Amino acid sequence: MENSKMWIMWLVGAVLIVIVVGFVIKNSAQNEEPSEAPVADQTTTPIAINTKHLYQNGTHTYRGIVQTPTPCYDVIASITQGPGSLDNKSIPVQTININTKDKGMNCVQAATDKEFKVSFEGPVDLPINVTLNGRPALLNIMEVESEAELEGAFDFKS
Repeated sequence: MENSKMWIMWLVGAVLIVIVVGFVIKNSAQNEEPSEAPVADQTTTPIAINTKHLYQNGTHTYRGIVQTPTPCYDVIASITQGPGSLDNKSIPVQTININTKDKGMNCVQAATDKEFKVSFEGPVDLPINVTLNGRPALLNIMEVESEAELEGAFDFKS
């Protein structure tokens, strides 16, 4: 009888230790600063981003997908018009800046496709640069001819 009481006390103690360690790990993860989604090895070719492009009435609209490490990331796309030029042409370059931001929540580690959409005015042949989290990226562009096609499902064959 003494052995079974001792065994139960050890078991209860071990369970309590596991609970305390789990609580500490959970709370330390919540206090960390939200971070940007990691980007593939920066020494390799820029990442390709599947994107649809609609040019209509002088407006470019790009809708695309980037992959984040968890569903708990936001994807924000913005435009910067640079004073520079692409390939030494005198036409100003538009840069599509795509940034991923961790919402700072505990989340399942499951790669997730997240959409972005950005529009801007310009001539049909306007040069475009793209960055993903501040690093150069490339667009794998599917040209579409209507808003319905732009908003439709992505059916890229990669």
